[in-house]
Amino acid sequence: MRSPPFGEDLGGADKQEFNITVYTENPAAYVGIERVDGTLHGRKGSFVLQHEAGGTDGVPWMTWKIVETTGTGDLAGIHGEGQIIIGPNGEHSYTLDYEL
Repeated sequence: MRSPPFGEDLGGADKQEFNITVYTENPAAYVGIERVDGTLHGRKGSFVLQHEAGGTDGVPWMTWKIVETTGTGDLAGIHGEGQIIIGPNGEHSYTLDYEL
């Protein structure tokens, strides 16, 4: 388990399982499931993220979706999606757009 990468908006821990395909030096694609347990903007509960990543013309893309019906506690009914953005120096930033 580790702390999710969403800054102060989401606190808690998660558990992940990924399948990664690697060609040459970098991952070419992956899919994964991540269960997040914590507090999101003051609401306690959990939900599951479905990850997907790949590349187009050498530019990587990574997205995730909240698996509907997986929200528990105060997060019951949560749905939405997000992405991981890789900057020019390899830094990562994360977004999660959701509705309850």
